[in-house]
Amino acid sequence: MMDTPGQPVRRGFSLIELLVVMVLLAVMASLATLTSRAAFAKKSLELAAATVEQFDRQCRADARLSRRGASGQIDPSRGQLIIEAPHKRTFRLSGRVVIDRFVSHGGKVIRNRQARIQMNEFGASPSYAVRLVCGDSARWIFISGGSGQIVDNLDGTKVSRLLVKP
Repeated sequence: MMDTPGQPVRRGFSLIELLVVMVLLAVMASLATLTSRAAFAKKSLELAAATVEQFDRQCRADARLSRRGASGQIDPSRGQLIIEAPHKRTFRLSGRVVIDRFVSHGGKVIRNRQARIQMNEFGASPSYAVRLVCGDSARWIFISGGSGQIVDNLDGTKVSRLLVKP
């Protein structure tokens, strides 16, 4: 802007312009937060699913090695999966992930309470599923009792169909 005689020189931004920039920055920051929160929740659920798989695999291996079976406990209040026998081991869920549901063979649903899994001497157990939750995100993990095969990312309806006796 050129200086003209008799007119004041305008320098800087008006209050309205500053407010518009501030609102745009706030909107961009909130979008970035929502995107990163979803990504962190997804990663936390992936790590928790791997922990459940490791717990089940180790419990089955302990049962086969001892030839006496093994028992495990899922403790949602502490975010722990515990192999009780023959050798006590504790697995912890990552971050803010919780197990809010455990569904056993036959369709029995246990919410926010401890659940027990019993493996026989061959490492087989009844099939079961756990629902992992982190914030607004959730993920079902289904474990086939006979083989220990893991089926991931099912919805609740499919889990019910897999576990309810025909």
